[in-house]
Amino acid sequence: MSNHPHICQLLDAFKTDTRYYLVFEHAEGGDLFEAIKELGKLTEIDASLVIAQTASALSYLHARKIVHRDIKPENLLLSRRWHVRLCDFGLACTVLGPLFRVCGTPTYCAPEVLKECGYGYPADIWSLGVLLHVLLLGYAPFRSGDRTRLFRLITQGRIHFELPEWRRISTYARDLVSRMMNTNVDKRPRAIEILAHPWILQSKEADD
Repeated sequence: MSNHPHICQLLDAFKTDTRYYLVFEHAEGGDLFEAIKELGKLTEIDASLVIAQTASALSYLHARKIVHRDIKPENLLLSRRWHVRLCDFGLACTVLGPLFRVCGTPTYCAPEVLKECGYGYPADIWSLGVLLHVLLLGYAPFRSGDRTRLFRLITQGRIHFELPEWRRISTYARDLVSRMMNTNVDKRPRAIEILAHPWILQSKEADD
């Protein structure tokens, strides 16, 4: 996994009598969560860079039958401005069939994970969609201090595109959010398909 440019490299590993230690490359820019806290939200071009790089990392993992299961800003390290590396594989596992363990960060969990009906790679895509929502608007699509209500909102999966803050967001960006956060797992794009979405391609051209 460490051969991918957007996956954090493991440099060393060792153990003591009581603990195991993993040494990863230094991320001089901290993590994406801290950057979002400081800026509030990202421009569409910057957000597209983050999503494209993370989708590339997920495509690499999924091709090797690995699901990450904890995509969120805290697990994306910045080696330089908007150059991200996916880290924290503590919940990652090999996909040999449907998975049933409920795990991950609740706000970013896919509906099928919470329903315990079996899930796989599309759960990572949902989490990436939640991340895109956060990058564009500065907050998660489903929020509640009550976990039961939060889970109900997630499983319903209604994104409020009618809110005023969505008016400044491009049609292509809204389209990608809605596709990645489709409650029907079969209709979510694969990670490699996200890289070919018009919003990603258009933003890449603008950045070049």
